[in-house]
Amino acid sequence: MQMKETLSGKYLAILALIAVVVLALGSRLRPHETAPVPPSPSETARLEQRVRREQAAGIGQYLASRAAELADQAVFLTARGTSTVRYESPTKVVTIAGPEDFLEPSQ
Repeated sequence: MQMKETLSGKYLAILALIAVVVLALGSRLRPHETAPVPPSPSETARLEQRVRREQAAGIGQYLASRAAELADQAVFLTARGTSTVRYESPTKVVTIAGPEDFLEPSQ
């Protein structure tokens, strides 16, 4: 029994068809990654401004709520022309000189 030295055309056509099918399936099944498009400088600047505005609004809301909670503790001493803070009781205040008794009517 002797092997043929040449390949038949039918055999080559089937091999070529299998190769095409394998390549087509491989290209469909492989993951496709698209490179992210970097945002333009103006878009980046707008996003940064929006984030800063949102952060500033949040900080402003927090400070406003804290100020509303502590509003009763702040006192203006008309005799000295300065502000001070109450502590422990409505008649005690803290000044730059230290704790003092508060005798003025609250405003």
